[in-house]
Amino acid sequence: GDVRFVPALPKRKRRAVARIGVSVLNKVFLFWGSDQIFWPKGTEWFGELADRQSSFEFYNPYSKNGGHPYLVGFVAGRDAEYLEKKYGNNPQKYKKQLTN
Repeated sequence: GDVRFVPALPKRKRRAVARIGVSVLNKVFLFWGSDQIFWPKGTEWFGELADRQSSFEFYNPYSKNGGHPYLVGFVAGRDAEYLEKKYGNNPQKYKKQLTN
């Protein structure tokens, strides 16, 4: 439910809260075989902006997890809402969208 303040916050504070932009955040763990690594092993965070409907940010825990080949993909806000509507809770479709 909604958060309500009693007494109501002043208008300038309500506007500030509205601009915070907290929204949907999806975190997707993507696993590959050792021979399928296509990302830079030495880069911990990297982003992806492409000519498509959504953008992603990736965390690469490769150097911290014993060298296991997986990424943690983050997508937030309108992009996350778009993917939820398009793919629902189907991780294989998310993986395809993230890597194509």
